[in-house]
Amino acid sequence: MSASEVEKARHALEKGAILRVLQEAYGGPALMVAALAAVLDTLGFPMSPVNLQFSLTYLAGCGYVRIVRAKDVPGFRRDRLRKDDSPETIVMAEMQPLGLRLFDGTAPEDPLIRF
Repeated sequence: MSASEVEKARHALEKGAILRVLQEAYGGPALMVAALAAVLDTLGFPMSPVNLQFSLTYLAGCGYVRIVRAKDVPGFRRDRLRKDDSPETIVMAEMQPLGLRLFDGTAPEDPLIRF
């Protein structure tokens, strides 16, 4: 297996881990991305903020999760952003029904996600 194949497999497992965590919170309020990152770290999937944002963007684009960006939070103020964040930073995520079906195995398999 080449280095790029190993990297692709790792990213697929990370996306699967994100869905696993969001599945546990399904039906409740959206999960803060900082809390999601902490749980992923505890589960053995430490992700950089950039990789987590990238994976969440992919999952949202597929309809598996709903994301909330900083600029979309009620009362958003640019001067309250953390140093490394932007208005486009994803701050909350929640699983959508399609993501739940993918996790349960009742939706078509996504080759870029592994559980």
